[in-house]
Amino acid sequence: MNKIRLKEFWSEILLEIRKKINEQTYQTWFSKTYPIELKENTLVIMTSTKFFADWLEQHYKILLEEIAYKIVQEKICIRFDSEDKEVKRVSQSFNKSGRLKGYELKLNARYTFDSFVVGNSNRFAHSAAMAVARNQGRVYNPLFIYGDTGLGKTHLMQAIGHYLYNKKNVHVFYTSAEDFTNEMIFAIQKNKMTKFRTKYRNFDALLIDDIQFLSKKEGSQEEFFHTFNTLYNSKKQIVITCDRAPKSITDLQDRLISRFECGLLTDLQPPEYETRVAILKKKIEDEKMLSPEKKVNLKQEVINFIAENFYTNVRELEGSYIRILAYSSSNMIDPESLDVEQVKQILKDMMMKKKKLISLELIHEEVANFYGLRKRQLIQDTRKHEVVFPRQIAMYFSEYLLSISQKEIAKYYHRKDHSTVIYAKKMVKKKMAEDKEFKNELEELRKYIEN
Repeated sequence: MNKIRLKEFWSEILLEIRKKINEQTYQTWFSKTYPIELKENTLVIMTSTKFFADWLEQHYKILLEEIAYKIVQEKICIRFDSEDKEVKRVSQSFNKSGRLKGYELKLNARYTFDSFVVGNSNRFAHSAAMAVARNQGRVYNPLFIYGDTGLGKTHLMQAIGHYLYNKKNVHVFYTSAEDFTNEMIFAIQKNKMTKFRTKYRNFDALLIDDIQFLSKKEGSQEEFFHTFNTLYNSKKQIVITCDRAPKSITDLQDRLISRFECGLLTDLQPPEYETRVAILKKKIEDEKMLSPEKKVNLKQEVINFIAENFYTNVRELEGSYIRILAYSSSNMIDPESLDVEQVKQILKDMMMKKKKLISLELIHEEVANFYGLRKRQLIQDTRKHEVVFPRQIAMYFSEYLLSISQKEIAKYYHRKDHSTVIYAKKMVKKKMAEDKEFKNELEELRKYIEN
């Protein structure tokens, strides 16, 4: 492996990828790439911008790594870097008004309000973010956005940053709590704490991601507390994200928790089904705009299937779509030609992580608990609706979540033959189509089963 010259290795990979995509796509995305390092089986490829790096990472990483493996018979991890590193906005040290300049605004170009899909799960957080962007420093200060990973916290925070910089020419700085801590440690080591404080206490808007990183870090908490107070008292905007509510952050000073709670707390929930469908459709539209010549559409039934099965976070949802595009590109097929059964196979590994612990017994128990029944009631021979319909739901989930036959399901529930399972599936689907509340109820039940 070490004997392979870097440029020749990348040229071989490009030669293979060129066979699998059309010439216009190749010229757009690959013609200006070049390798810069091959270390510990990680190949680093340089692109012109962070946007290009992110796009190649999402759309071609898997395919390129497969090609690399075929060439050298070793697992190669491909990582994309960019000449600009991030969206850079750099000025002189101070402008005429005395505001501090000379620091990069490290924002992802894709994280804007226009690209954020709004649904019931995030509507309030989105409205709060918009209000902060339009009324910087005057409402909701600080704005504290929290929720699980992949739900859009960083997206909303950076959307505020883009809006403030582009619409109002406000001096914004975005960083993570981890970077804040590391920069502080470096400043202490180099005896540059005065410069560090001058930097962080003179921005018009400070955006701090993943504040939970300050847990158990007394020195960083102390420094951030004083930074917070200086900005807040100067009516500068502060936006914070976290994976939990302030009071749930362990080993965090009470006075910091109090400061975080003095503004607006807003959480992000996993997107509901309709929002997940909208997110996928928006992703498809974005792909069309980026590569008009590339086939990126999916059948509606496939979109629905993905939305039904990937509900935990947006990142997971988009990742499944990217996997389908990578598979289609690798096999030179139109993704719109794929049906649900084919997509199940493509996403099998991703879905197995969700389903590996699920069994007939687990579904039986969770459905019974959900509807306030005893397990044995779902097996008894009765025509009471309050038992029959939950049993039909259990049969529906058994087929939907497990790779077993209808005959096995019928046998488990002491039914004569598989026709009972077919009928149960039909009745549940019919009610789901007619009753939105029931559909949401089943989605909630599925979360209980799968989690």
